[in-house]
Amino acid sequence: MYHYIVSVLAIVLFLVASSEPWKMLAVGVLMVSGTLFIIEFLNQKPEKSDRGF
Repeated sequence: MYHYIVSVLAIVLFLVASSEPWKMLAVGVLMVSGTLFIIEFLNQKPEKSDRGF
């Protein structure tokens, strides 16, 4: 769950940063948090429906 907060902070850092190294750091953090989001999304279990389909 923390990667959502980290990715939002990385986007803010990317928009606010004035120098190139800070922007590169923000992009790296976004790549890691994006990967964690994709892994979490692909590993979620489908919900059981009440209708039994």
